[in-house]
Amino acid sequence: MMSLRETIPVRRQVSPKKKYQKYRNDLERDFNHRCGYCDDSDQFTDPRLFHIDHFAPKSTFPKLKTVYENLVYACCHCNESKSNHWIGDDPSIPNNGNEGFVDPCRKEYDEHLARSLKGKIVARTPLGEYMVKTLKLHLERHAYLWISRRSRKRLEETEILAAEIGRSPNKNLVEENQYLKDIIILLNEIERYEGLARNSTNKE
Repeated sequence: MMSLRETIPVRRQVSPKKKYQKYRNDLERDFNHRCGYCDDSDQFTDPRLFHIDHFAPKSTFPKLKTVYENLVYACCHCNESKSNHWIGDDPSIPNNGNEGFVDPCRKEYDEHLARSLKGKIVARTPLGEYMVKTLKLHLERHAYLWISRRSRKRLEETEILAAEIGRSPNKNLVEENQYLKDIIILLNEIERYEGLARNSTNKE
């Protein structure tokens, strides 16, 4: 099992704004361009697929509508699944230990959720099980996007390694270098296909 997230988001102190939509750039930065709940990245997706979630729902707690500390940068899947779910009528009590949510900016978040070696998001606790079920964190898309992000990182590392081997005077490494080049071609083709798929989806 691994940690769900690579980095924990931290909300900075920002100037108050009259409309919560105006915080979008701040949230993108503070949440490292990733969904606070599932850690999916917005780097290779249509920006419109990322929303501003109100941790304590604005429909229930309208006074928190523009409070930055209550906002979460979230993918549309997590935001729509979370909707206006809340366990009670107190915005300061997000869970009862078994049901509810944990603010993604708290280290405690990772005590309840983890990621399998294949990228699937899994629960560590009963509260984690509630979040997995309610936010639909078990969806394969989250694991796939994690694998895709990991593959992209490996591609960058493989390109660097291939370049280093290519500069080596050791002729015995020719076969190994060709092997790396083949991997690079395959990974780039996957990247190209994903790009075509994203563009096709965005035009629909």
